[in-house]
Amino acid sequence: MVKLSFLFILLSLPHADSFSQYLDVNSLKGIDSLSVWIESLNADMDGTGITKEGLKTDLANRLKDAGFKIVEGAPDNVYLTVTTTKDAVSGNFACNIKLDYLQGVWLERTDDWNYASTWFREYLGIYSADRIAAEVRTTVSDLMTLFIHDARSVNPQAKGK
Repeated sequence: MVKLSFLFILLSLPHADSFSQYLDVNSLKGIDSLSVWIESLNADMDGTGITKEGLKTDLANRLKDAGFKIVEGAPDNVYLTVTTTKDAVSGNFACNIKLDYLQGVWLERTDDWNYASTWFREYLGIYSADRIAAEVRTTVSDLMTLFIHDARSVNPQAKGK
């Protein structure tokens, strides 16, 4: 019964279908500067060693090392969401980690500007309490590697160190 309830919790977390993982990399073309945003973490992450500030520093450093300028308040944003649900019986975490690239977009049907995610990748997994911090850091790093690869593929001027 516990496994079934934990599976239900896992399936109730937001996730994308496999086809939406192949979004248009061309939306990353022309990136000049980025700001980094981290969604607030759930209270069940308290005491795990993962903090909003630590994640923001890690992402900003990875982007700087890859040759991108980090400017607070820049119109283009890398946005990280770490959504977790902790199972009360096992202590395991169901975790959805999503990295978005947000930018201003023109909505033709309403003839108006808006703000939207034009690129994202995400990972859904189950982690034990003793591994949650290491697994979240590794997954975030892997998602950043995908973003940097895609962004560099259409912005060859971003050389990095």
